[in-house]
Amino acid sequence: MSEKIYLSYLYIMNNAEDLAMKEMINAGKGEYQLAAEAGDIKNGTPKIAVIVDGA
Repeated sequence: MSEKIYLSYLYIMNNAEDLAMKEMINAGKGEYQLAAEAGDIKNGTPKIAVIVDGA
């Protein structure tokens, strides 16, 4: 692989990592907002119910 191609892939992957991090942070903020609306916050920590079907 040439250096030019390597650097282009490196640039793409760095941008993908940054985008994924931003999306995870936004998802966390959304979950916090939903917990706040439902009154499921204790000591500043949202309580999120996890439902398991046992399968």
